[in-house]
Formats: sequence, structure tokens, C-alpha cells
Amino acid sequence: GSGDYRNAIFPLPDEVPTPNRAELRAVILALSLVPLEPQVTISSHSTYILSNIADLQSWKQNDWKLRNGRPVWNRDLWEELAGLLESRPQQTVLWRPAITTQLMSRIMQDILSRSTVAMLGDATDRVPVSIIGA
Repeated sequence: GSGDYRNAIFPLPDEVPTPNRAELRAVILALSLVPLEPQVTISSHSTYILSNIADLQSWKQNDWKLRNGRPVWNRDLWEELAGLLESRPQQTVLWRPAITTQLMSRIMQDILSRSTVAMLGDATDRVPVSIIGA
């Protein structure tokens, strides 16, 4: 909750942040902040993350192209996430959906509103990251 030390807010360095880029940055940040333990569970509300995480290896082998030959969107962040995962081979990362759709709705609204503020030129946009069990 609010004030919990496991919550962190960081600026989005993207020129034009999008919800998908914000979600990828949140996962990268969360994974880089957790201790190097044998197993980490990433719970996400993001269908973008959860539906694409299994494709990392095939994208990399296919020069970061989709099966239809088009380039992978947000390649830079997917490559960063892949590199982070590869740098921690002794760690198993489990990916699972977040528990409630109500929570998903609140997080998405927050990300979208912060992204909108960023597009309008205000530097107050932040990515909310909650690290549970750290």
C-alpha cells in the first residue's frame, strides 16, 4: 500500500511513453531490484507482457522479428529484459497473471494517466512498481 518501502516510483525516460513500454519498464525494474534468489514470481496484470514473454527466445533467434516478418514492437526493452533474464541463469522466473481485474484496472488507469501527462510535457510521470516480499 501507500508508504510501503517495497513500492517505488521512477521516471519514464521514453520520449513518448506508452502503456506497453511502461509495463515493460516496470517488469525490468522489479526484476533488477529483487535479490538474486533461486525463484522469483512476477505477477502482472499486463496481457502484453504475459502473452509475449514466452516468445523472447524465438524473437531473438529470428533477429527480433515476429513470425510474420514484422519487427517486434518495443524491441529495445524486450532485449533489455532478455539480457537481464540471461544474466541470471541460476534464477527461475515464474510469470503469472495478477489476481484481480479491479487491481488491473487501477494500475492501467494510473499508467495511462501518467503517460498522458508525459505526452503533454509535464515531467511528473512515474512508473509504479511494487516489489512484494523483498
